[in-house]
Amino acid sequence: MADWDDIKTEFGGDETAAFGPRKETGSALYQIDTVATIACRDQGNTVVPTAASSVLGDVTCLAVDKNLVLNTSSILSLESAVEVVEWSPDCSLVVLGLNGGRMYVLDAETTEIIFSMNLVSHDRHVGGKAFRSIIFTATLHLVILTADGQLIVQPDVQLHKS
Repeated sequence: MADWDDIKTEFGGDETAAFGPRKETGSALYQIDTVATIACRDQGNTVVPTAASSVLGDVTCLAVDKNLVLNTSSILSLESAVEVVEWSPDCSLVVLGLNGGRMYVLDAETTEIIFSMNLVSHDRHVGGKAFRSIIFTATLHLVILTADGQLIVQPDVQLHKS
């Protein structure tokens, strides 16, 4: 597996330096800003990476294969590809589902691993995937859907730090 670890962030208003001038006509009802780019160092690579992202307000989380970028400033390398990511409603936590079947809960500010657990054994993978979705509900329940259809609900996740 090729490493997708050529990471560029902090383009500011000058992302056209990387991608060329924008071709916009008329009045636009949208604005597109480049937050980060992740490329493979091996220019001959033809394998499409696993990618997952989550945006909540002004915070972003982008994962490409084993590399995770939080808010364009924190970069983590993990043991297997990230399949799904989700922000907690207050943006203090990021929950990850990795291809190896492990779930992580990270402190978004420090990127410290708060909790991890192997939820999906290899014999339960479907199409090479361990997870389908991870979401927080409005009532702070953490809901995890595995690739084989198991639904796991962790009710009333407390988000405050001790």
